[in-house]
Amino acid sequence: MPPLPHILIAEDHDNVRALLARVVVRTYPAVTITTVVNGALALDAYRAHGADLLITNHNMPIMSGIDLIRALHARQVNIPILMVSSDPAIELSALAAGATRFLLKPFVLAELQQALIDLFPR
Repeated sequence: MPPLPHILIAEDHDNVRALLARVVVRTYPAVTITTVVNGALALDAYRAHGADLLITNHNMPIMSGIDLIRALHARQVNIPILMVSSDPAIELSALAAGATRFLLKPFVLAELQQALIDLFPR
């Protein structure tokens, strides 16, 4: 039996992190989720367990989402990455750093679910 897909969520706000996890589970009922509160912990989690998809916020303590994406790409990690942020000014920087898609907060749940399906088809 192949391992369950692993989705890594890096978001420093508890409520947003929980919401992201709920939408991921609704979209992919058979999935392993790791949630962390900053980019440094996400990088550690990726090193330990890998991931098939990364959802990251930008503005987090210790290591930002853009720095996380750069660190992963420096290690030749090639997974889909969804950057979520309430700051529209960082969209181009996020995409240039290697995010696959950018989603502006607040978002509609259906919009998040569609972004997930586009990045990681069921």
